[in-house]
Amino acid sequence: MARRVSEFSEDAAPWFLEGDAAELENEEEGLEEEEPAKFNLFEPPPLLPIPIGKIVVDGFGLWKRLADDQITTDKPQAICQDIIRRYTLINDNRVTVQVINYGATITHISYPDKNGKIEDIVLGFDTFEEYLQDDNPKFGATLGRYSSIISDSKGKIGTEEFFLTMNQNEDHVLGGNVGFDKVIWESAVHKDTVVMTYTSKDGEEGYPGTVMVQQTFHLTHDNTLAISVSVTSSKPSPISIGNNIFFNLAGHGAANELANHCLMVNADKWLITEAGKLTGDVQNVGGTYYDLRVPRPLGKAIARAPGRGYDTSFCLTKGMIKQAVTFACRLAHPDSGRFMEMHTDQPTLHIYTGNSLPNPDMPFGGGEAGGTKGDLFTLAERLAFLCRDKKEEGEDNWPIRMMSTISWPRPASDPSEEHIFKRFSELTLTSKKSESKKSLHGSSASMMNNAGTAGMERGEGEKEEYEMVDAESEGEEEEVPKWEPPKPIKGKKGLEYRNHGAISLISQEYPDAFKFKRHPRPIVFPGVTYTRTTYYKFGVIVQRDPMDKPPVDVNNLNFNPTEF
Repeated sequence: MARRVSEFSEDAAPWFLEGDAAELENEEEGLEEEEPAKFNLFEPPPLLPIPIGKIVVDGFGLWKRLADDQITTDKPQAICQDIIRRYTLINDNRVTVQVINYGATITHISYPDKNGKIEDIVLGFDTFEEYLQDDNPKFGATLGRYSSIISDSKGKIGTEEFFLTMNQNEDHVLGGNVGFDKVIWESAVHKDTVVMTYTSKDGEEGYPGTVMVQQTFHLTHDNTLAISVSVTSSKPSPISIGNNIFFNLAGHGAANELANHCLMVNADKWLITEAGKLTGDVQNVGGTYYDLRVPRPLGKAIARAPGRGYDTSFCLTKGMIKQAVTFACRLAHPDSGRFMEMHTDQPTLHIYTGNSLPNPDMPFGGGEAGGTKGDLFTLAERLAFLCRDKKEEGEDNWPIRMMSTISWPRPASDPSEEHIFKRFSELTLTSKKSESKKSLHGSSASMMNNAGTAGMERGEGEKEEYEMVDAESEGEEEEVPKWEPPKPIKGKKGLEYRNHGAISLISQEYPDAFKFKRHPRPIVFPGVTYTRTTYYKFGVIVQRDPMDKPPVDVNNLNFNPTEF
């Protein structure tokens, strides 16, 4: 065939293509060579689309550590490399959840808003190495064996007393130094569920008994993430497992948008704390700043709550005594339309609004944080907080309070706040000056008293020496330590995470239950399986158009003026 085609001139069409010559030319024009895709050698190629309705497994990093059998030996230490696996769950509504087997940590949850824009709504990091940093507040991690606090790091089960590691003063919090959040879980995929298991040996962090924990992650077609945990133990052991997920429904980087969220909690009671310690008492939320039984804007709730934020455990209200799973809370962001509901069979819900997360703009905030501009509280509101603290702590402690917790504020960017800034500057100067005078004059008075007493015994000469020393001390200026802003936490895409930029909602057992007899003690016994389940349902608020209402038939209106 090729030889026969070569006999014809270039202008003449082959005999077998006379009718299709035009089509052949069009096909040849479409077969032009495409240029290969150009990628940077140091950047990976674009990811392939994830199949909807399936679980995708890939690597998230390598964890280099010492071999367990060579940590305490003098032999050359071998380095083990554990693969960190990431599991991506996605449904047909474009809801995506990612979890890694280090700490059984949820690193990503995203779904569309009312306009179809997809945003990641949980705080976290882009790389595994960032999760190993000391400033990681356990974003998305699984907490255990005991997810809250055990005071004095000890407790008693029957006649047996156990002693745990101390990692916060004399207390044991969040599972200890190496809790469930800092270990690698065995992981696998079973049908449409991610299954992770971890075996905590007897004596680990001081806990009695060898505990085997299995945790499952399942994403349903109705946008519900179900997290179930089952535990067995060789000895009676305290148990409370929670997931420390930080939510911001406007997007993980929209820090100041947390103030525009609305929160509702199904709780009639809360656990009282004093100076950061649980008292064991339970109080009704009615008439307090902890009454969240109706949706309340988080901005106002945080501003009014003692401590300027929530770090509080609520006792969930169940409809029936034997009700297994109950509604816990509902978090909504009206601007984006997103909402999240929690249902659980745990007895309490701990709410934390990121009060201790770093704020580089302290004390007055400002600038750009997390991709949004503006402050959570205005300058006038923050000044009101400080005045409230002054009233609560008393006049004598006010200068010390000023010296220890605040520094020079930045100049007001809003011209309308200029007078507030000037007033606060005068107040700060007066407080620092009075505190300095008070300390110097206090020492002078004590010296004069001592000098007067000693003058009768040792003569007036020594008294003059005291007066001379006091005169020199008055001329010296006290050095005030320079305030340095805390380093921000750099999260995903390099965005800075700040205080009051997200909210953590942890379903768990009663905190510090082994100290107070009135609270039920969560214990897993040999031969009995401990189980708990929490559901996170994601959705979008339906916006109704007034034009969609059916027309009103004015001829059939039954209007009676006497009813009004």
